[in-house]
Amino acid sequence: MSHDAPPSISSVEDYPTLRIIRLRGPIDQTTVSEIDNFRKWVGKQHGFKQKNILLDFRQVTHMDTAAVAEIMQAVSELKNAHFRVGVVHLSEMYRDMLRVLRVDGWLEFY
Repeated sequence: MSHDAPPSISSVEDYPTLRIIRLRGPIDQTTVSEIDNFRKWVGKQHGFKQKNILLDFRQVTHMDTAAVAEIMQAVSELKNAHFRVGVVHLSEMYRDMLRVLRVDGWLEFY
């Protein structure tokens, strides 16, 4: 049975120690829930290996604070498992949102 990525993920690229997740469109609580369900499904697949994550926000059009909270929960779980999470192409407005919520220190910005 196949499980397609939600519309908010344009692609997932796997490398030996890194997984790049390219996001697109609006990211809100609904889309984060879809992404989380997809992440859990992928994690149950045979041969799945947890890796460091790089989130690419180049194609994201909007993100709300509920989405940030959900993303930070996933980031916290990865960090507790000793994985690193990086972010690319995040606009200054969204970086400021992370600073206000005091979670910007959980991520590495590139």
